[in-house]
Amino acid sequence: ARELTAIVSENSLAKNARDHSRLLVVFVQDKKALSSIEAIRPLVVAPEELVVGRNAAYLNCVNGILASKAAARRSFSDPLA
Repeated sequence: ARELTAIVSENSLAKNARDHSRLLVVFVQDKKALSSIEAIRPLVVAPEELVVGRNAAYLNCVNGILASKAAARRSFSDPLA
């Protein structure tokens, strides 16, 4: 329960998001894996936003998940795939 509370509280994108159904959250077993999420940053195009936190990564697909090149990766949770 503490881990989920930390993940929710560090999501800085949630408070300004107009449509929460377009927010993606990546959970990892090993926090070191979060650094690999940075590999998709070049695919994030404004107005999309990507935040890599201490406990999870967050992608706000403002124009929709299907329109997002970053979300279209084979797996947002495995950005190097």
